[in-house]
Amino acid sequence: MNRNVVIIGCGVAGLSAALQLARKSACTVHLVSDMMSERSQSCLAEGGINAAIGPGDSAELHCEETMKTGCGLADTEALTAMVSAAPDIIRELDEWGVPFVKRTNHSVSVRRMGGQTCARTAYTENGIGRQIMDVLIQQARKYESEGKILCYVNWTFRALAKQDGCVCGAWLEHLDTREMRFVPGQVIMACGGLNGFFGNATGSTVNTGIAAALLFADGVLFSNLEFIQFHPTTLRLKGKNLLISESARSDGGRLFVLRDGKPYYFMEEKYPELGNLMPRDVVSREEYSLIKQGFQVYLDLRGLPAKTYETTLAGIVSDCVLFAGIHPTKEPIPVEPGIHYFMGGIQVDKSHRSPVKGLYAAGECACQYHGANRLGGNSLLGAIHGGKTAAEAVLRSEFSIPNGSFEGKPPVPLRHFRMEPLQSVMRAAMGLERSKGQLENALDAVEKMSVPDEVRLFSRAILLSALNRTESRGSHFRSDYPNCDPAMRKSSVVQCCDGEIRFGWEEKS
Repeated sequence: MNRNVVIIGCGVAGLSAALQLARKSACTVHLVSDMMSERSQSCLAEGGINAAIGPGDSAELHCEETMKTGCGLADTEALTAMVSAAPDIIRELDEWGVPFVKRTNHSVSVRRMGGQTCARTAYTENGIGRQIMDVLIQQARKYESEGKILCYVNWTFRALAKQDGCVCGAWLEHLDTREMRFVPGQVIMACGGLNGFFGNATGSTVNTGIAAALLFADGVLFSNLEFIQFHPTTLRLKGKNLLISESARSDGGRLFVLRDGKPYYFMEEKYPELGNLMPRDVVSREEYSLIKQGFQVYLDLRGLPAKTYETTLAGIVSDCVLFAGIHPTKEPIPVEPGIHYFMGGIQVDKSHRSPVKGLYAAGECACQYHGANRLGGNSLLGAIHGGKTAAEAVLRSEFSIPNGSFEGKPPVPLRHFRMEPLQSVMRAAMGLERSKGQLENALDAVEKMSVPDEVRLFSRAILLSALNRTESRGSHFRSDYPNCDPAMRKSSVVQCCDGEIRFGWEEKS
């Protein structure tokens, strides 16, 4: 019997899963996305991808620094598997044609990013996300021509279909015609982050987070939703923040404010060991403290070697000129912390299986590798490894759905609504600094909003997760609980049951 697999999302995680399934089994992969892979958020990734392939590095150190940055909340078994697989992932990407910067001996070069004590991040001269996506898309084309991957472009996820409590397929809605279609099979969610619930994030505005909200309302478990990473160097644009990659600081960029008319390089003064390459939550909070005092934070890229501007910083230079009229080679860039990555998501085990049989998740929509804060360079690695791991779990599963076996009713389409008022409330309550009063006020405001029930429930789940974590850990800072509580080294878990949100904790080993 032919096995169907439905993948929601066509970025790095979705394509990685699709390729693994197509080349290793008799699966028919149904790859579902709002738009072409060439426009996925994965194409925006800039810094690089981590692997312990440099001098003095090891998988053990990679694991240790990831866990330290995540404040002890990452899944140890899953993390160990990811960092161990990283070197082979780099080798495979290199063989497929990703144009990594190379050393004189033709081995892949690495550089140091935030939170790392040694060089670990493989990179390209410009736009590594686009470069990786290009090779994954080309690999997928071969299997499309053979009918092993079927692409559903301009379709969006609307609901899981279940039989006897097991996922047996997905309902899809066409974005233009509003046609509803059922596709049978096990389901891998690779739908990205929750940008649409907040706005002004660095990621794609197309990543609405609605798929996650629909899953939550359907009873799927989510974990660590309170942990939202703010990137310390973003440039405010209308409706979106432009990411100034951490690679800029890796290549010599320095953060400063003008104090008494002179540059004060605050990160270098306060953290002499790692300076501007401290973990992102630390840098962002230092900036926020200065911003509250009335300072404007700047990133200084002036005076770097000309070759650096032409190669690894070429994209940053051109983006600043094109979108903001700022010439980084001649003037500093005004920056501020901006929402960048969501560490929490669908609760999965080390094999990327959710507690619901037949449902898997990979990439930013899943929760396991990053804990309370993500180590720079681990997102692309987590997406590629996660997609492969989820695919392998599907292949090991004895659970399969015969074509056309489900005859349930299609879901009711979501009514049209505006996200802007919700985004303002969520940004205000879930910022770099949070408090009980802010979170409770947001909960009341969301309850009164004219939004679909699924969106309201999921927004409240995010806020409740932050309200119940009465400590400061990683990217979650409470002004009323400013210290880290060792007794709270555990993951938050939320689930919707019959329209009610249930909150709990999962102890970490």
